[in-house]
Amino acid sequence: MKYFLKTIKNLIWLSSIFIYSCSCEQLQLSNNDKEWINCYNLYDTLIFKSKFNNYDTFFVSSKRDFHEECNIFEKGEHTNHTISIEIRPTKCPFDLDKFNRSSILPNYCLIEIEITKKDKLLEANPNIMVLGLEASKPHNSSEFSVGKYKYHSCYFFESGKSARNYGMEYLQSFYWDKYAGLVQYKTSKNEIFELL
Repeated sequence: MKYFLKTIKNLIWLSSIFIYSCSCEQLQLSNNDKEWINCYNLYDTLIFKSKFNNYDTFFVSSKRDFHEECNIFEKGEHTNHTISIEIRPTKCPFDLDKFNRSSILPNYCLIEIEITKKDKLLEANPNIMVLGLEASKPHNSSEFSVGKYKYHSCYFFESGKSARNYGMEYLQSFYWDKYAGLVQYKTSKNEIFELL
C-alpha cells in the first residue's frame, strides 16, 4: 500500500510538470512595437531615386507573424512573438557576377526587418538589414526631411558606428523612420537614394 501511494504521488507530480510545461505564456508585441513594421503590407512597392536619376525598386515579398513553440525546459515559460518582413529588389543593385556567388550572398541583396518580443516588461527592438548593412537597438530619433516629406521619428544608421556591414559593403548608411520605414540610403559610392 505504501508503494502504491508513493506511485500515485509520483504520477500526480509528473502530471503537474507535464501540464505546466505545456502551458507557456505567449508574449505579444505591443501596438508601439508593431509601428516599426505597420507601414509595409505584402506586395507593396517601394521606389527610390538618386540625384543621378538612377532608380531602385523593391517589393514586399513576405510578412510573417508567429510565436515560437512552447518549450519550458529549454526556452522558459514564455514564447516570443515575432513579426518579420522581407523586401526584395526587382534587380539587385550591385553586380553579383563580380563576387563569388554563394547561397548566403543573395541574402545581402534585400531589406529585412524583424521585431521580437522577448520580455514582457521591455519594449522590443527591431533588427533591420538593408542591402547587407545591419542595425539593431535604435536610439536618438530625430526629424528628417526627404524632398517635400518630413519624418518625425527617423533613425540614422551608419556602417562602423551604429550598424555593421556584411556581404558587399554596398551601403554606407541609411535612414529608417519608425512609422514610414526606409526613407533614404547612401551607397559606398556616395550616391544617395530617396524614397519617392
